[in-house]
Amino acid sequence: MTSIIVSPSVQAGGVGKYASSLSEELETERIALKPHLNPIYYVKQVIRIQRNHDPDHINIHLGYQSFGPSGLYFPLFLISTHLTFILYDVPQITVSIHEVWEKDSADDSLFRMAYIMIIHQIMWVLSYKLVFLDSVASKQIYDPPFTSLSKKIVIPHGVPQRQTKELQNAKEEFGYAESDFVVGMVGYIYPRKNPHIFNKLAKEHPNTEFILAGGIRDDSEITEESIHSSLQNLQLTGVLSDTEFHQAFGAIDVMILPYESISQSGILNWCAAYAVPTITSDINYFQEINDNFDCLVLSENTEQIISNVVALRENRRLYAEYREKMKIYANEHAFSETCKLYRDLMN
Repeated sequence: MTSIIVSPSVQAGGVGKYASSLSEELETERIALKPHLNPIYYVKQVIRIQRNHDPDHINIHLGYQSFGPSGLYFPLFLISTHLTFILYDVPQITVSIHEVWEKDSADDSLFRMAYIMIIHQIMWVLSYKLVFLDSVASKQIYDPPFTSLSKKIVIPHGVPQRQTKELQNAKEEFGYAESDFVVGMVGYIYPRKNPHIFNKLAKEHPNTEFILAGGIRDDSEITEESIHSSLQNLQLTGVLSDTEFHQAFGAIDVMILPYESISQSGILNWCAAYAVPTITSDINYFQEINDNFDCLVLSENTEQIISNVVALRENRRLYAEYREKMKIYANEHAFSETCKLYRDLMN
Protein backbone atom coordinates (compact mmCIF):
# COMPACT_ATOMS: atom_id res chain seq x y z
CA MET A 1 0.00 0.00 0.00
CA THR A 2 1.34 3.42 -0.99
CA SER A 3 0.91 6.07 1.68
CA ILE A 4 1.63 9.77 1.76
CA ILE A 5 1.62 12.36 4.53
CA VAL A 6 0.29 15.88 3.99
CA SER A 7 1.16 18.55 6.53
CA PRO A 8 2.28 22.14 7.08
CA SER A 9 5.94 22.88 6.42
CA VAL A 10 8.53 22.35 9.14
CA GLN A 11 9.04 26.12 9.29
CA ALA A 12 5.36 26.61 10.15
CA GLY A 13 5.77 25.10 13.60
CA GLY A 14 5.17 21.98 15.65
CA VAL A 15 2.67 20.21 13.38
CA GLY A 16 5.09 20.31 10.47
CA LYS A 17 8.00 19.14 12.63
CA TYR A 18 5.92 16.26 13.98
CA ALA A 19 4.75 15.14 10.54
CA SER A 20 8.28 15.40 9.18
CA SER A 21 9.60 13.16 11.97
CA LEU A 22 6.80 10.68 11.36
CA SER A 23 7.51 10.66 7.63
CA GLU A 24 11.19 9.94 8.24
CA GLU A 25 10.46 7.11 10.67
CA LEU A 26 7.90 5.51 8.35
CA GLU A 27 9.99 6.23 5.23
CA THR A 28 6.90 7.77 3.69
CA GLU A 29 6.72 10.66 1.24
CA ARG A 30 5.48 13.95 2.71
CA ILE A 31 3.87 16.91 0.95
CA ALA A 32 4.36 20.19 2.81
CA LEU A 33 1.60 22.75 2.34
CA LYS A 34 2.13 26.48 2.62
CA PRO A 35 -0.61 28.81 3.91
CA HIS A 36 -2.22 30.31 0.82
CA LEU A 37 -5.03 32.76 0.13
CA ASN A 38 -5.74 31.32 -3.31
CA PRO A 39 -7.97 28.21 -3.10
CA ILE A 40 -6.66 26.97 -6.46
CA TYR A 41 -3.33 26.25 -4.74
CA TYR A 42 -4.95 23.47 -2.71
CA VAL A 43 -6.66 21.93 -5.74
CA LYS A 44 -3.31 21.90 -7.55
CA GLN A 45 -1.71 20.12 -4.60
CA VAL A 46 -4.33 17.37 -4.79
CA ILE A 47 -3.71 16.93 -8.53
CA ARG A 48 0.03 16.82 -7.88
CA ILE A 49 -0.45 14.10 -5.27
CA GLN A 50 -2.55 12.02 -7.67
CA ARG A 51 -0.15 12.38 -10.61
CA ASN A 52 3.11 11.92 -8.75
CA HIS A 53 2.15 9.41 -6.08
CA ASP A 54 -1.31 7.88 -6.67
CA PRO A 55 -1.46 6.82 -3.00
CA ASP A 56 -3.77 4.29 -1.40
CA HIS A 57 -3.71 6.21 1.86
CA ILE A 58 -3.38 9.92 2.64
CA ASN A 59 -2.64 10.97 6.21
CA ILE A 60 -3.37 14.69 6.67
CA HIS A 61 -1.86 16.41 9.70
CA LEU A 62 -4.28 19.20 10.35
CA GLY A 63 -3.12 22.62 11.37
CA TYR A 64 -6.06 24.80 10.40
CA GLN A 65 -3.82 27.75 9.50
CA SER A 66 -2.25 25.70 6.69
CA PHE A 67 -5.53 25.58 4.79
CA GLY A 68 -6.17 29.25 4.20
CA PRO A 69 -7.74 31.73 6.64
CA SER A 70 -9.16 29.81 9.63
CA GLY A 71 -8.99 26.52 7.74
CA LEU A 72 -11.42 27.81 5.11
CA TYR A 73 -10.01 25.63 2.32
CA PHE A 74 -9.70 22.38 4.25
CA PRO A 75 -13.14 21.13 3.10
CA LEU A 76 -12.12 22.08 -0.46
CA PHE A 77 -8.97 19.98 -0.11
CA LEU A 78 -10.96 16.95 1.06
CA ILE A 79 -13.65 17.30 -1.60
CA SER A 80 -11.03 17.85 -4.32
CA THR A 81 -9.24 14.70 -3.24
CA HIS A 82 -12.38 12.62 -3.68
CA LEU A 83 -13.25 14.22 -7.03
CA THR A 84 -9.71 13.99 -8.42
CA PHE A 85 -9.40 10.32 -7.58
CA ILE A 86 -12.93 9.40 -8.68
CA LEU A 87 -11.68 7.75 -11.88
CA TYR A 88 -9.28 5.71 -9.78
CA ASP A 89 -9.57 4.17 -6.36
CA VAL A 90 -10.31 6.92 -3.86
CA PRO A 91 -7.60 6.64 -1.18
CA GLN A 92 -8.32 6.18 2.47
CA ILE A 93 -8.04 9.57 4.14
CA THR A 94 -7.08 9.84 7.78
CA VAL A 95 -6.90 13.21 9.49
CA SER A 96 -4.55 13.66 12.44
CA ILE A 97 -6.03 16.53 14.42
CA HIS A 98 -3.35 18.55 16.20
CA GLU A 99 -5.59 21.45 17.15
CA VAL A 100 -9.16 20.92 18.26
CA TRP A 101 -11.85 23.48 17.70
CA GLU A 102 -14.03 22.69 20.67
CA LYS A 103 -17.80 22.66 20.88
CA ASP A 104 -17.72 25.86 22.93
CA SER A 105 -14.87 27.60 21.11
CA ALA A 106 -17.21 29.71 19.00
CA ASP A 107 -17.60 32.29 21.77
CA ASP A 108 -21.42 32.23 21.44
CA SER A 109 -21.18 33.37 17.81
CA LEU A 110 -23.79 31.54 15.76
CA PHE A 111 -21.80 32.16 12.59
CA ARG A 112 -18.60 30.67 14.01
CA MET A 113 -20.47 27.75 15.52
CA ALA A 114 -22.09 27.03 12.16
CA TYR A 115 -18.69 27.32 10.49
CA ILE A 116 -17.16 24.80 12.91
CA MET A 117 -20.08 22.42 12.41
CA ILE A 118 -19.80 22.53 8.61
CA ILE A 119 -16.05 21.93 8.57
CA HIS A 120 -16.33 19.05 11.02
CA GLN A 121 -19.30 17.51 9.21
CA ILE A 122 -17.36 17.40 5.93
CA MET A 123 -14.29 16.04 7.72
CA TRP A 124 -16.32 13.26 9.35
CA VAL A 125 -18.06 12.24 6.13
CA LEU A 126 -14.98 12.22 3.89
CA SER A 127 -12.44 10.70 6.29
CA TYR A 128 -11.75 7.06 6.99
CA LYS A 129 -10.41 7.75 10.49
CA LEU A 130 -9.90 10.80 12.70
CA VAL A 131 -6.72 10.52 14.75
CA PHE A 132 -6.46 12.39 18.05
CA LEU A 133 -3.25 12.83 19.96
CA ASP A 134 -4.89 12.28 23.32
CA SER A 135 -8.24 11.21 24.75
CA VAL A 136 -9.07 14.71 26.04
CA ALA A 137 -8.99 16.09 22.49
CA SER A 138 -11.19 13.28 21.18
CA LYS A 139 -13.87 14.30 23.68
CA GLN A 140 -13.58 18.03 23.05
CA ILE A 141 -14.24 18.06 19.33
CA TYR A 142 -17.71 18.72 17.93
CA ASP A 143 -19.33 15.42 16.94
CA PRO A 144 -21.82 15.97 14.12
CA PRO A 145 -25.12 14.06 14.36
CA PHE A 146 -25.53 10.74 12.57
CA THR A 147 -21.80 10.04 12.48
CA SER A 148 -19.98 6.94 13.62
CA LEU A 149 -17.84 7.52 16.69
CA SER A 150 -15.85 4.44 15.68
CA LYS A 151 -14.02 6.74 13.27
CA LYS A 152 -12.25 8.27 16.27
CA ILE A 153 -8.97 6.73 17.34
CA VAL A 154 -6.26 7.96 19.70
CA ILE A 155 -2.58 7.69 18.78
CA PRO A 156 -0.44 9.41 21.44
CA HIS A 157 1.84 12.21 20.33
CA GLY A 158 4.97 10.35 21.37
CA VAL A 159 8.24 11.57 22.88
CA PRO A 160 10.99 11.90 20.24
CA GLN A 161 13.82 10.42 22.30
CA ARG A 162 15.75 9.15 19.28
CA GLN A 163 15.71 12.60 17.69
CA THR A 164 17.44 14.43 20.51
CA LYS A 165 20.89 15.84 19.87
CA GLU A 166 24.02 16.02 21.95
CA LEU A 167 24.00 19.45 23.54
CA GLN A 168 27.23 21.29 24.18
CA ASN A 169 27.58 24.82 25.55
CA ALA A 170 23.82 25.27 25.20
CA LYS A 171 23.61 28.15 27.65
CA GLU A 172 26.51 29.90 26.00
CA GLU A 173 24.59 29.69 22.70
CA PHE A 174 22.06 32.12 24.17
CA GLY A 175 24.52 34.32 26.03
CA TYR A 176 24.23 32.75 29.49
CA ALA A 177 26.85 31.52 31.91
CA GLU A 178 26.71 27.88 33.02
CA SER A 179 25.85 29.03 36.54
CA ASP A 180 22.79 31.01 35.39
CA PHE A 181 19.39 29.57 36.29
CA VAL A 182 17.30 29.93 33.15
CA VAL A 183 13.50 29.72 32.95
CA GLY A 184 11.83 29.69 29.57
CA MET A 185 9.34 28.65 26.96
CA VAL A 186 10.15 27.22 23.53
CA GLY A 187 8.09 27.43 20.36
CA TYR A 188 6.05 29.87 18.33
CA ILE A 189 4.49 32.64 20.40
CA TYR A 190 0.78 33.44 20.24
CA PRO A 191 -1.90 34.54 22.74
CA ARG A 192 -3.14 31.13 23.93
CA LYS A 193 0.35 30.39 25.24
CA ASN A 194 0.15 33.36 27.64
CA PRO A 195 3.64 34.71 26.89
CA HIS A 196 2.93 37.93 28.81
CA ILE A 197 3.31 35.99 32.06
CA PHE A 198 7.05 36.18 31.46
CA ASN A 199 6.93 39.96 31.91
CA LYS A 200 5.69 39.56 35.46
CA LEU A 201 8.08 36.72 36.22
CA ALA A 202 11.08 38.68 34.99
CA LYS A 203 10.10 41.78 36.96
CA GLU A 204 9.64 39.88 40.22
CA HIS A 205 12.82 37.81 39.81
CA PRO A 206 15.52 40.13 38.46
CA ASN A 207 18.28 37.65 39.39
CA THR A 208 16.78 34.85 37.29
CA GLU A 209 17.18 34.68 33.53
CA PHE A 210 14.06 34.25 31.39
CA ILE A 211 13.86 33.37 27.71
CA LEU A 212 11.11 33.08 25.13
CA ALA A 213 12.82 30.89 22.56
CA GLY A 214 10.78 31.21 19.39
CA GLY A 215 9.28 33.65 16.95
CA ILE A 216 5.94 35.42 17.11
CA ARG A 217 3.46 33.71 14.81
CA ASP A 218 2.52 35.85 11.81
CA ASP A 219 -1.22 35.65 12.49
CA SER A 220 -0.83 36.77 16.11
CA GLU A 221 -1.69 40.25 17.37
CA ILE A 222 1.20 40.02 19.85
CA THR A 223 4.14 42.34 19.26
CA GLU A 224 7.70 42.02 20.48
CA GLU A 225 7.36 45.31 22.36
CA SER A 226 4.28 44.09 24.25
CA ILE A 227 6.21 41.11 25.62
CA HIS A 228 9.71 42.38 26.15
CA SER A 229 9.25 45.71 27.97
CA SER A 230 13.03 46.32 27.92
CA LEU A 231 13.66 43.90 30.79
CA GLN A 232 17.34 42.99 30.98
CA ASN A 233 16.66 39.46 32.21
CA LEU A 234 14.04 38.57 29.56
CA GLN A 235 15.32 37.46 26.17
CA LEU A 236 13.16 37.06 23.07
CA THR A 237 15.10 35.09 20.47
CA GLY A 238 12.92 35.24 17.38
CA VAL A 239 12.59 32.24 15.07
CA LEU A 240 15.05 29.45 15.91
CA SER A 241 17.13 27.35 13.57
CA ASP A 242 16.89 23.58 14.05
CA THR A 243 20.16 23.59 16.00
CA GLU A 244 19.03 26.47 18.20
CA PHE A 245 15.70 24.73 18.83
CA HIS A 246 17.47 21.75 20.37
CA GLN A 247 20.02 23.90 22.19
CA ALA A 248 17.18 25.78 23.88
CA PHE A 249 16.22 22.65 25.83
CA GLY A 250 19.78 22.40 27.10
CA ALA A 251 19.90 26.07 28.05
CA ILE A 252 16.61 26.11 29.97
CA ASP A 253 16.60 24.71 33.50
CA VAL A 254 12.84 24.97 34.00
CA MET A 255 10.25 25.16 31.24
CA ILE A 256 6.99 27.05 31.73
CA LEU A 257 3.94 26.17 29.62
CA PRO A 258 1.18 28.48 30.91
CA TYR A 259 -1.19 27.59 28.07
CA GLU A 260 -4.86 28.55 28.14
CA SER A 261 -6.28 25.80 25.96
CA ILE A 262 -4.55 23.05 23.98
CA SER A 263 -5.22 19.45 23.06
CA GLN A 264 -1.59 18.38 22.61
CA SER A 265 1.88 19.81 23.08
CA GLY A 266 4.88 18.87 21.02
CA ILE A 267 7.01 21.12 23.22
CA LEU A 268 6.02 19.14 26.30
CA ASN A 269 7.21 15.97 24.59
CA TRP A 270 10.53 17.60 23.75
CA CYS A 271 10.79 18.62 27.42
CA ALA A 272 10.33 14.97 28.32
CA ALA A 273 12.89 13.89 25.72
CA TYR A 274 15.46 16.23 27.29
CA ALA A 275 14.20 15.66 30.88
CA VAL A 276 13.50 19.35 31.53
CA PRO A 277 11.34 19.95 34.64
CA THR A 278 8.18 21.65 33.46
CA ILE A 279 5.68 23.97 35.13
CA THR A 280 2.29 24.12 33.41
CA SER A 281 -1.16 25.61 33.73
CA ASP A 282 -3.81 23.28 35.16
CA ILE A 283 -5.86 22.74 32.00
CA ASN A 284 -7.38 19.30 31.32
CA TYR A 285 -4.62 18.15 29.00
CA PHE A 286 -1.91 18.61 31.61
CA GLN A 287 -4.12 17.32 34.43
CA GLU A 288 -4.70 14.03 32.62
CA ILE A 289 -0.97 13.53 32.16
CA ASN A 290 -0.35 14.24 35.83
CA ASP A 291 -3.09 11.86 36.93
CA ASN A 292 -1.01 9.06 35.43
CA PHE A 293 2.59 10.23 35.83
CA ASP A 294 2.75 13.14 38.30
CA CYS A 295 5.58 14.53 36.18
CA LEU A 296 4.39 18.13 35.76
CA VAL A 297 4.22 21.00 38.23
CA LEU A 298 0.65 22.22 37.79
CA SER A 299 -0.13 25.85 38.61
CA GLU A 300 -3.51 27.55 38.91
CA ASN A 301 -2.27 31.11 38.41
CA THR A 302 0.78 33.30 37.92
CA GLU A 303 1.49 33.46 41.64
CA GLN A 304 1.69 29.67 41.82
CA ILE A 305 3.96 29.61 38.79
CA ILE A 306 6.29 32.04 40.57
CA SER A 307 6.35 29.99 43.78
CA ASN A 308 6.96 26.79 41.80
CA VAL A 309 9.87 28.39 39.95
CA VAL A 310 11.39 29.32 43.31
CA ALA A 311 10.83 25.81 44.69
CA LEU A 312 12.58 24.15 41.75
CA ARG A 313 15.42 26.66 41.82
CA GLU A 314 16.06 26.36 45.56
CA ASN A 315 15.36 22.65 46.12
CA ARG A 316 17.79 20.60 44.05
CA ARG A 317 16.34 17.31 45.31
CA LEU A 318 12.88 18.34 44.09
CA TYR A 319 14.42 19.44 40.79
CA ALA A 320 16.11 16.05 40.36
CA GLU A 321 12.84 14.24 41.15
CA TYR A 322 11.02 16.01 38.35
CA ARG A 323 13.83 15.26 35.92
CA GLU A 324 13.45 11.57 36.71
CA LYS A 325 9.67 11.74 36.39
CA MET A 326 10.01 13.29 32.94
CA LYS A 327 12.33 10.46 31.92
CA ILE A 328 9.74 7.91 33.05
CA TYR A 329 7.03 9.69 31.06
CA ALA A 330 9.31 9.74 28.02
CA ASN A 331 10.00 6.01 28.25
CA GLU A 332 6.28 5.26 28.48
CA HIS A 333 5.45 7.46 25.46
CA ALA A 334 8.25 6.72 23.03
CA PHE A 335 7.71 8.09 19.53
CA SER A 336 8.79 4.73 18.12
CA GLU A 337 5.60 3.21 19.55
CA THR A 338 3.55 6.00 17.98
CA CYS A 339 5.12 5.18 14.61
CA LYS A 340 4.14 1.53 14.96
CA LEU A 341 0.51 2.54 15.45
CA TYR A 342 0.63 4.80 12.40
CA ARG A 343 2.25 2.06 10.35
CA ASP A 344 -0.60 -0.30 11.24
CA LEU A 345 -3.18 2.37 10.40
CA MET A 346 -1.65 3.26 7.04
CA ASN A 347 -1.13 -0.34 5.96
